[in-house]
Amino acid sequence: ELAKALEATPGYLMGWHEDTDHIPKNLSVPSARAIPIIGDICAGNGILTNEDFTGFFFVDNSIKADYTLFVRGDSMVGAGINEGDIAFLSKNFEFEDGKIYGVVYGAEKECVLKKVYKQGETVILQPCNDSYKPIIVRADDAWIIGIVIGTYRAIS
Repeated sequence: ELAKALEATPGYLMGWHEDTDHIPKNLSVPSARAIPIIGDICAGNGILTNEDFTGFFFVDNSIKADYTLFVRGDSMVGAGINEGDIAFLSKNFEFEDGKIYGVVYGAEKECVLKKVYKQGETVILQPCNDSYKPIIVRADDAWIIGIVIGTYRAIS
């Protein structure tokens, strides 16, 4: 009944799909949403990363990121991710070989941005810069914290 009154579909009201053709005519929808900036992530040679909420990045509703991190280092330049970029990560943990993920690994709980490959009980964290070597860790010693869905780079 509520869907009829608002000229929408039940699926739209419940959030089951984002069919914008069924947005109620008398309902305004925000054009942006806030995504938290929660710190830095290493894309380099072991630069320490930190978790430090610094504010929000406002993006169009079509961007499905859960949080953002400042990129520190140049190991991912071959993938178009540079020092100072803001990486957008989604908490989508359906692993696919060769995708770029934020990964925590090792006793020091280092957090890096790398292409990830799994071979049996081994995980390969592959940089996209020939100046860096792959990081090889046991699968049970690596945790994916999110997949990179895009980046933002300020023009200077």
